[in-house]
Amino acid sequence: KALRAGYYFKPEAKGSEHLQDIFDIRNSSPTRMDVAIPEYWKRPASQPTNNKGLCGWHGELFFGVFLGNAMVAYTTLYLFGEIAQFNQILGHAEHLSNGVMNLLVRSVIEQLRLTHPQVRAINYLYPDAKYTLGRFKRGIGALPCRTGTTRALPETARAIERLWPVEVAPVAASRH
Repeated sequence: KALRAGYYFKPEAKGSEHLQDIFDIRNSSPTRMDVAIPEYWKRPASQPTNNKGLCGWHGELFFGVFLGNAMVAYTTLYLFGEIAQFNQILGHAEHLSNGVMNLLVRSVIEQLRLTHPQVRAINYLYPDAKYTLGRFKRGIGALPCRTGTTRALPETARAIERLWPVEVAPVAASRH
C-alpha cells in the first residue's frame, strides 16, 4: 500500500540529517496508544548516537520511510549479537493509514537478512490485544513468545522450554 502511494524505505538512514522530521513525527499526535507523548518529544530532537565504531554484531541502526525528501516514519534498532530489538518506532500520524509502519517493519527485516545474517530473532516486546499497538504487531507477524538463556545441555533447555507454554492468538488477515 505504501509503495503504491510513493513511499520508500531508506536503509540505515542518517537520523542526524532528519532531526526536524523526527521532531515532526513525534509531535504529529498529542498521544500515542492513548497516552500523552513524553515531554522530551516536545523539544527539538537531539543528535542520535553514532556507534559506527562498534562491531557489526553490536550497536544501533537507524532506518526510515520517506515520501519525497521527508522522512515520515523511523525506527532505531539495537543489535545484541544474534538478537535485534526495536527501540523506538514511530510514524507521522498523517501517514499511518497509508501503511508506512508495515513498510518500515517489513523492510527492516529484509535489510537485516541482507546485512546482518547473524540475527536470528527480533524483539518487539509483546503484542497486547488491549491496544492498537498489539493489533499492529500481530498484523506484521509478531508472535508472543518467551525467551530463556541457559548454559544447560540442549536436552535440558528443551525441557525448560516445554514448561513455558505460550498461547498464540489468531491473526486477522491484513490488506497491507
